[in-house]
Amino acid sequence: MAWWRTNGRPHPVLATWEALQGLTQAFRRAAEDAGHDPAGLPIIARVNGAITGQPPTPRAPMTGTIDQVSKDLHRLAALGITHVFWFMPGTEPDQQLDAMQELLAAIPS
Repeated sequence: MAWWRTNGRPHPVLATWEALQGLTQAFRRAAEDAGHDPAGLPIIARVNGAITGQPPTPRAPMTGTIDQVSKDLHRLAALGITHVFWFMPGTEPDQQLDAMQELLAAIPS
């Protein structure tokens, strides 16, 4: 698990749920200790993996089928993370866009 910063906002690379939860809690405590409102500081999860037609083995968080990833989004929301971006190495841009459209259609608004 690693933190990246984009425009002053942290976004952890999503490797395991346990690591993400720990980093999220540590970030919020640090924000409070520095006098900031953690709710006003968004965390953006970074996924290094693809949305696929078949379940991968092993499966990292926010990777796999549309059904798996849509369930993972609920888990992220429970941590207060509402922004995600994917790096899908080896996946053509049009395939990435198709996967994102399918994912958006699968999650309730």
